[in-house]
Amino acid sequence: MLSLSVSSAYALVRAGQIPAERLGRRWVVPRSRFHAWLDGASGELSATGTDAPRGGW
Repeated sequence: MLSLSVSSAYALVRAGQIPAERLGRRWVVPRSRFHAWLDGASGELSATGTDAPRGGW
């Protein structure tokens, strides 16, 4: 849904950017919390998924 690599998604989860919970050794992202976070974050992200503009455009 976010067009991220798995390693980037895990990094965001560990940094607390994506709402998740530890369940044993696994990270679990509750669907309702994820969708609520996504609705709130949609206005904060640029089209590239970052706040910094891409060079050369």
